[in-house]
Amino acid sequence: MLATGKQYLERIKERPACVFIGGEEVGDVTTHPAFRNAARSIALLYDVTSDPSNVNSLTYVEEETGEHCNPIFMRPRSREDLTHRRRVHEAWADTTWGLIGRSPDHVAGFVTGMACRPEVLDAHGQGFSDNLMKYWRYIRDNDLYLSYAVVPPSSVKSADPVIIKARSEIKSKWGESAGLRAIKEDDKGVTVWGFKILATGGPLSDELLIGNIQPLAEGMEPYAVTFAI
Repeated sequence: MLATGKQYLERIKERPACVFIGGEEVGDVTTHPAFRNAARSIALLYDVTSDPSNVNSLTYVEEETGEHCNPIFMRPRSREDLTHRRRVHEAWADTTWGLIGRSPDHVAGFVTGMACRPEVLDAHGQGFSDNLMKYWRYIRDNDLYLSYAVVPPSSVKSADPVIIKARSEIKSKWGESAGLRAIKEDDKGVTVWGFKILATGGPLSDELLIGNIQPLAEGMEPYAVTFAI
């Protein structure tokens, strides 16, 4: 489906998110003075792609469903596909004068890129490509705005010397470190604890993609978690 600006605003108004600014809990980002204009700017992007007059230039027909979808989820297979996909990036950049660097096409491009080669996630036999494709179809069919948090706190980095320092020297009230990691795995799923940083568009997005942007060193397997929330 193609979401309208109104539908986007209704979604983030109703989502179960917790946003704070200056120690104050923000109840509704669509009306709070710190966020409402930014939310309207994102809504305008959705209005551009859902405008019926742009159906030929700023949408594509998804071969799996036969529905018009947002080209930020298009898996390009040719030069023509790349050209078609680029039009929405240009249209959105023109709409915001290029001043919104974490617009909905940003993380959608990462997930769609992985969906172009899902078999990579089956390299070790876990069958994770199925999880990826289900998620790509979910965000595609609902035209969702994703942000990601993929950077660890400063005490947990990937280079071995920094890891050694983190384990031996850096102690905080959170314990060894506050880096997000799996602490339990059972029939109910995986329990994680800690945090990630730099979810730039988090207050305005539908979901957060949690993962790792850096390779992890040996011994950091508990930190190798990826999920959406």
